[in-house]
Amino acid sequence: MIKIDYTNVMAEVIGERDGILREELLSFRHFVVETHSLIQKEKNRKFYFCRLPYQDTSEIKEYAGYIRGRFDSFVVIGIGGSSLGARMLFESLTDINHNIKEKPKIFFLENVDPEKFKSVLEQVDIKAHASMLSQNLAPRLRLLPTFLSFYLC
Repeated sequence: MIKIDYTNVMAEVIGERDGILREELLSFRHFVVETHSLIQKEKNRKFYFCRLPYQDTSEIKEYAGYIRGRFDSFVVIGIGGSSLGARMLFESLTDINHNIKEKPKIFFLENVDPEKFKSVLEQVDIKAHASMLSQNLAPRLRLLPTFLSFYLC
């Protein structure tokens, strides 16, 4: 269960001018209960990501072990939401110095920015890397320039 300590934003602590009054907080109770009920009712159908922590990840872990053992670098090529989830997970679950200390080094190419491309290409041995082309449901021609630029350089 998630618990939120909101003590230091309350009016009793920081004053009525900037703080939240207990009555204001309690006025949202109905909204919170109603929203929680809706999420519980719809989570299996619409909020499938709520089940992610309970899914069997053994195949993913096995494949990750294969990538980790075989390649020095892993390049995710995507645009916007298609690579944003992977990037968010990587940045939130790894040390800021991951690419200095760990292998494989993981890079995200989300556009054809020449400085970013140059930096990644200087660090990636094309023969010892794996790539993942990440896209939303429909194929995206916008990824093609990034993908081709990386492989033709």
